[in-house]
Amino acid sequence: MNLCGLTDSLAALHAPGECPHCHTQSRIGHGLCLSCLLRGGAEDDENLAPEEFDAALAALTVSDTHWRLGNYEILEELGRGGMGVIYRARQRHSRRIVALKRVLGYHADSRETLTRFRREAEAASSLDHPNILPIYEVGESEDGLPYFSMKFAPGGSLQEVAPVLHDNPREIVRLMAKVARAVQYAHREGILHRDLKPGNILLDGRGEPFVSDFGLAKWLDASSDITRTLTIFGTPGYIAPEQAEGVATSARPTVDIYSLGAILFGLLAGRPPFLGEHALAVIHQAAQQPAPKLRSFVNGADRDLETICARCLEREPEARYRLAGHLAEDLERWLEDRPILARPVSPPVKVWRWTRRNPAIAGAAAASVALLMFVAGLFTWHRQTQAEANAEIAKLRQGVMKFAHLEAQVCQPGEKPMQGDVYPRLARDLGLDVKLLRGKLPLFAASLRRSPDASASERANAAYVANDYEEAERWAMQAAAEARTAAPVNPRTFIQALELAGLSAQAAIQYPRAMQHFREAEKFADVQRDSEEWAGLQDAIADLLFAQGKYGEAEKLFRTVIEVRSRVLGPEHPDTLASRHRLIYALNEEEKHAEAEAEARQVVALREKILGSEHPDTLLSCYNLANALYHGGKTPEAERLYREVLKLNQTVIGPEHRRTLAARIGLANTLNDQGKYAEAIRFYRDAIKLDEKVYGREHPVTLNDRMNLATALQANRDNPAAEAEYRTVITLQEKVIGPEHAHTLNTRNNLAELLDDEGRFAEAEAECRQIIGLEEKIVGPEHRLTLNSRGNLAVALIGQGKIEEAQGQIAEVMRLMEDKLGPGYPDTVSFTIKFATGLAHQGKAQEAVEIVGGAEERARRTLGPNHPVTQKYAKLLHTLEKPM
Repeated sequence: MNLCGLTDSLAALHAPGECPHCHTQSRIGHGLCLSCLLRGGAEDDENLAPEEFDAALAALTVSDTHWRLGNYEILEELGRGGMGVIYRARQRHSRRIVALKRVLGYHADSRETLTRFRREAEAASSLDHPNILPIYEVGESEDGLPYFSMKFAPGGSLQEVAPVLHDNPREIVRLMAKVARAVQYAHREGILHRDLKPGNILLDGRGEPFVSDFGLAKWLDASSDITRTLTIFGTPGYIAPEQAEGVATSARPTVDIYSLGAILFGLLAGRPPFLGEHALAVIHQAAQQPAPKLRSFVNGADRDLETICARCLEREPEARYRLAGHLAEDLERWLEDRPILARPVSPPVKVWRWTRRNPAIAGAAAASVALLMFVAGLFTWHRQTQAEANAEIAKLRQGVMKFAHLEAQVCQPGEKPMQGDVYPRLARDLGLDVKLLRGKLPLFAASLRRSPDASASERANAAYVANDYEEAERWAMQAAAEARTAAPVNPRTFIQALELAGLSAQAAIQYPRAMQHFREAEKFADVQRDSEEWAGLQDAIADLLFAQGKYGEAEKLFRTVIEVRSRVLGPEHPDTLASRHRLIYALNEEEKHAEAEAEARQVVALREKILGSEHPDTLLSCYNLANALYHGGKTPEAERLYREVLKLNQTVIGPEHRRTLAARIGLANTLNDQGKYAEAIRFYRDAIKLDEKVYGREHPVTLNDRMNLATALQANRDNPAAEAEYRTVITLQEKVIGPEHAHTLNTRNNLAELLDDEGRFAEAEAECRQIIGLEEKIVGPEHRLTLNSRGNLAVALIGQGKIEEAQGQIAEVMRLMEDKLGPGYPDTVSFTIKFATGLAHQGKAQEAVEIVGGAEERARRTLGPNHPVTQKYAKLLHTLEKPM
């Protein structure tokens, strides 16, 4: 039910079309037909002949179709509500079928309605998620009324398909997990939906869900009049109690989590959690009564699904899932037959909540003997468990305080924190069950953030656990200020606070600010006083340098840390080996592949000796070795090792672990370089789906993998798709990691190569010259990226007939590529072939033969006559030597 007619979801409206009773098209609303109304009113008029009535109605039968609105041809009306009307329409030039929504004419003078309509368009168009209905275009009609077009979802809505889904809980959970992920994305972008209900979840032709109708959306930091006036609106049965009451705390993500739980409950039970004669009755029930148990309506209901629904539908916002992503995670765990994180509420907690909501009744009842007896029993139970509870709380507090620094150790260089990796190590350190820790630590951190008795340091660490890095940095700086002014000054406390501020800023990809915090802490660190504290801080600085693409500086610092830790902790200590791992990453990025391979083989041998061949840390070492082999041009050997690591990782640490994802991408890269494009593209696409789920759509890892997908598409000659992917990735990389980051430049270089392939040589030349200027400054004139760009520039010059200008640098680039990268390295081979092919197309066949012949001779000498690279050169040479 919609309050005040303000919610008019596209799918919730039934298409008017013809009236089912009289078959005219003059309907004016839900179930209301002008023809039937007039006929009913005329039945008592004995003087009106039926023929006269039908003739009058014929003039009123108007079809609201086949007219134009802006750039769209209106095909049919899909429905209308209190604010707007929705059409199925066709975009004139693209011929794309869309849904088009415009304000009803009689709202032209309503400032509130127009503001809300524009707000819906603004909210939805600012969101880019695979499960949020996309807005294509926002415009204004000739009469000044706003409209917008959006994706047409032909599969109806969850409201319409609910009867079909009722007996398929797995499909219900699958759909709702995706919806929860979409809502989490909207929250992360600062937007609450506030009117989630089955009618606002649309389905496309493949049954994929889309969140729609952001008409009641609220920006988390907004305070406009329209926001305040709309606070109470929503749909009874799905609206959170605090939202219905219009309290200020309703502007929080937990209102949408309540709605998601109500939708889930309704799909599973076949009815919403609360029903009533009218809207106010439903709202009153939700505010005063606990939500019913799922098993009350579904015999044999799954207990985990019942717990998930109950957690969402808690009357107190703090008791619900804190994030929609946490709800999504529990739903995904259920689908994978893994234990969920939510737990049923215990009886003592239920009693405590009841007394909070009903203080007067509880106070009166406390005077009775029965309640006194119950309370006595409750306190007996409390005394028995208090010692255990206190011990657990102490461990949870310790876990919060160790979380950020331990996470920095388990992450690889340049990675954003991935909390899934830290829990096993943290649980081992604390002596707690890892499942218990995963469920309780976030809740404990949330309570610690709100506690007035918590210190600035505790609040900072708790905010970090909650992924609120901005708040973590702010509280960490306050803790540092307090430590610096304390008497006497404790350098260790001050350094830890500044290091936490740096880790928080780095997690938020605020690299300059992070470095400022680390450097300030470095002034107070003393390798003689506390060598491990000093080494940990230097390791953090080196990791940040790596994230900024300053690989040479990072290498030097990693070597210094390894020397100190080997001396203090021993060469086989886990922290020493972890630093050697980080060194391998830096060596690979610097093109020092032989050094990286030697280092990786030593670490693999040590890990196998200490931990065994299938330990997660040993598998990580094997993955690093595979990376070194791949970057060193030993592609077949790298492929075999990647496959072995991927298979073991899936079993040992799970298919969605970041190390498993990295192994999948490594394997895809080797397949792509060996020309196995279809298989490579499949691996890339599978990995990117998991990346977006695990890391997020704009995470550097996801963007880098999308860039790799684009290269595979290009190699498979799907250039339009590859170019679109490159340009999207470049835009996001410039936003997230900066325009001068090595990964951004690499993607731009690949785009320039594609432009060369397409014969758009002038565009490629302009792009290459910009890139080369940046690369020579950032990574150096002889780095692989710079050489690739110079090679692409040479191809662009040849394509435009500028042979002499191109030849000035070609010989040098080829020499450097073979010296620095090796004759078998994919970039060396690719450049040689492209250059020779370009010369041949310009009529310089003899020069092309000389280039390829020389390359083949060097490959035969260094790689062997049967090596794939040697064979590739021989085949091209045979083609070039054929008479034209």
